[in-house]
Amino acid sequence: MTPVSGKARQAVCNGCLRAVLGAAAALAGLSACEAPPEPAYQAGPRAYVAFYLPADDPAYAELHLDVQIYRLDDGQRVFAGALQKWKNLRPARAGLTVPVPPGRHVFSVEMAGGAATVALDVRPNIYYPVRIGAANIVRGRLIGASDRIRFDIRVTPEQPVPPGSALPTQASRG
Repeated sequence: MTPVSGKARQAVCNGCLRAVLGAAAALAGLSACEAPPEPAYQAGPRAYVAFYLPADDPAYAELHLDVQIYRLDDGQRVFAGALQKWKNLRPARAGLTVPVPPGRHVFSVEMAGGAATVALDVRPNIYYPVRIGAANIVRGRLIGASDRIRFDIRVTPEQPVPPGSALPTQASRG
């Protein structure tokens, strides 16, 4: 191994330092070119669309399907979120509440590659429950594979809940 003199070592270190500072400056320049971040909270009146999948529905209880919700804005799908299990609520269910400005909104509810849409005209400060479920489940065997399952996605808007009202219980939904 060839010994390196102190001056050569310092030159190598200075070269590394310049490279690191140059890379940092380049990254800082790239971040300045990014679009400004969207505000975390937009002031103004809001309505709330609450998508939920009851625990006794086959999509939740038997099929264990993930459900994604998209807003349809000018033909574009904008991801609004995915249902999460709300185990502490009675009855247990999976759900997602989406705050939206007043007006007409169209959502796509998607699970297992299928989709169903729902359109709502929402008013400020109103809670809009939307029940999601699976219907007409057909099971079939495939050779060399497990089950093939077909079903329809059911999306049912329920009675809006005005401010100060109690949310409907499972028993009152029928």
